[in-house]
Amino acid sequence: MGASVTVDTTSGSVRGKDLGDTVVYYGVPYAAPPVDELAFAAPIPPTAWSGVRDATVPGPTAQHRAFATGTIPDPTVPGDDILTVNVWTPEASRDARLPVLVWFHGGAYIAGSPVSPWYDGRSFARDGIVVVTVGYRLGVAGFGVVPDAPHNRAVRDWLAALEWVRENIAGFGGDPDRVTIAGQSAGGGAVLTLLGTEGIDELVHGAIAMSPVTKVSSLEEAVRATAVAAERLGVEATAAAFASLPREVLADAPWSMPNVFGTSEVSVGELPAPAMLVPAVLASLPFTPVLDGELVQTPVAEGPRTGAGAAIPLLIGAVGQEFNGMAAGIPGAAALARQVLDGFGASGIADAYLEAQSTAPEGELLGQLLSDVFIRSAVPHVAEDRAHTWAYDFRWGSQGQIDPGRAFHCLDLPFVWNVLGRPESLRATGEAPTALAAEMHDAWTAFISGGDPGWAPYARGRAIRRFGLESGTVEDGYAAERLLPL
Repeated sequence: MGASVTVDTTSGSVRGKDLGDTVVYYGVPYAAPPVDELAFAAPIPPTAWSGVRDATVPGPTAQHRAFATGTIPDPTVPGDDILTVNVWTPEASRDARLPVLVWFHGGAYIAGSPVSPWYDGRSFARDGIVVVTVGYRLGVAGFGVVPDAPHNRAVRDWLAALEWVRENIAGFGGDPDRVTIAGQSAGGGAVLTLLGTEGIDELVHGAIAMSPVTKVSSLEEAVRATAVAAERLGVEATAAAFASLPREVLADAPWSMPNVFGTSEVSVGELPAPAMLVPAVLASLPFTPVLDGELVQTPVAEGPRTGAGAAIPLLIGAVGQEFNGMAAGIPGAAALARQVLDGFGASGIADAYLEAQSTAPEGELLGQLLSDVFIRSAVPHVAEDRAHTWAYDFRWGSQGQIDPGRAFHCLDLPFVWNVLGRPESLRATGEAPTALAAEMHDAWTAFISGGDPGWAPYARGRAIRRFGLESGTVEDGYAAERLLPL
């Protein structure tokens, strides 16, 4: 090993783990642990330490319970020091000023882990990119609205982590003026939310949103969700009352709230009536960024087009059949799809949408509508009339145990992170084309490094890159999804 594995940060020195061609630093604090009076406070800088802090093993996670049937392997690590980052850097890169990737994990804003083996930064580090994965508050602690605490504490965590990157990443070989934020699902929603926040253009220079969740809660919705959580926990809906509970008890609150995805103890068990399907699924995300008019001033899909980050280059896309498996094989899907569209006020576009999706098998149509409404429609809505934007559509069907044959939610991650073939990936992917992983990883690497990903921007004929066994660039690849309201 040629370079020291010790790095000085603004709070003290950290010692990383030598992985050969890469050094990783786990659990480096960007803010003080959110405990006691800080549990519901805005993040504050960590207390400085003397000596060298060991950063060779994964630190605590905000997650206390992973999705039981989740696709992504999300380790839970106990402990309170959860406002930390993990940094992968090429060895001997101390003065290199390399591009930086800052990753926000998904997990419906109630789960997910920054130390998932799917987010192993070595593949990007080998290509000359410094990788940072971020831990942040989840559920009630991150997004609940209470009268004695600031709103959007998780959003404040994201911004605090980016401030830490700005101040410290040069010591790890990164360039604070070449920072790309990225995330998938709720993490993609985090990216789009951040693009709408004031001053983001001073911290971020590129953005990647993969299958982004675009739900944002009104203050009233957030208050109601917080009240339900408080009732189930048997406490008042205040920061002081919530903070008096063990953190793992508080973190479990969302799991006892109704959820059509079947991830809670009070699962719906079957799909609700079609006219109520969209509201029911939206209610399954009780804790999201809150449209408070202060920190979050615009809807998640609007901020990237009109907010401070409107000029930041953006790569955005989704997978082909995000949630099709939820409603596969249901007879009379076309009629049911009309009822779903009518249920959220989109009956006027039913004929045009069904015609645009006429090549979809009948048994896939209702599930495809769910995929389009909740994820895929965000791509054209965000990209439309936005400069410096590239879009993609991942279409390779899994050969693994989870929803075989479909390009389901999260399946593109092992390709982008280039972790195919590992035991943690095989359950989701099965035997997968390594050439496709190389193609996607190279495109993401090029974008993060400050270039374009290798195809025409969306503004040019609504062009998108369709990834599969034979990838290609097509025009208006989200024509059906573009019809749907967001």
